[in-house]
Amino acid sequence: MDELLRLIPPALRDTAEELRIRRSAAKYPFASVTSEGREIPLGGLTLTIGDILALVSGNSYQSVQERLKSGFLTAKGGHRVGVCGTTIVKDGVIDGLRDISSLNIRFCREHAGIAEAFFERLKGKSTLIISPPGVGKTTFLRDLIRLTSNAGIRVAVLDERGEIAALNGGVPGFDLGRATDVLEAAPRLEGVQMLLRTMAPKCIAMDEVSSRSDLNALNSIENCGVQLLATTHKGLDYPALFEMLVTITLENGKRTYEVTQC
Repeated sequence: MDELLRLIPPALRDTAEELRIRRSAAKYPFASVTSEGREIPLGGLTLTIGDILALVSGNSYQSVQERLKSGFLTAKGGHRVGVCGTTIVKDGVIDGLRDISSLNIRFCREHAGIAEAFFERLKGKSTLIISPPGVGKTTFLRDLIRLTSNAGIRVAVLDERGEIAALNGGVPGFDLGRATDVLEAAPRLEGVQMLLRTMAPKCIAMDEVSSRSDLNALNSIENCGVQLLATTHKGLDYPALFEMLVTITLENGKRTYEVTQC
């Protein structure tokens, strides 16, 4: 990802949130997306979508076909690569993608300390973090996990998409604290039950809960005496399961954090 970030002009790197590549844009197939949401066309770049997929997959494109069913890949370092193209459908279910037409690389950056100002209010309490996509809920969750873990509360992270911990050879790419265990790529319901049976956590954390199956997973934790940390998109909340809400908004490039009780 450092190689891809260097494709962006130096003056834009600090504010670049995404790098988009589109086959359909003949003159400017690359664009940098700033923290304000502006797309800035980039010229003079020669990498192809195939080149980038090879970088992301470690030159093993076939090995990531299973993950392409969900429409994204998670690259080393926790960076998410969204993918568009022609779906391969079998029995009414998306079974893969071909003829990839667009990529959206969302750069993942660690911002240790962003949750510190709120930690005393959130410590030991089940907390739901709400924001639209790309505004920083996973970054806040990651720091809240770090603070919770370093406070002596044993945390188990269910990292279904590999974005929270960014494991590489079993080693987290981000600082998640001294008392944190990570289970990657497991389905939500089966994953939380496995963590409860094997790791005896005091807190379970997961990212982007939204579906009915996610709600079933959350409900399975409710009566286990375990603190819950989770994120969701704006407008999707489960207040009965949580004590505190953190709402993150972005306006004119500035993030605002609002902490309220459920």
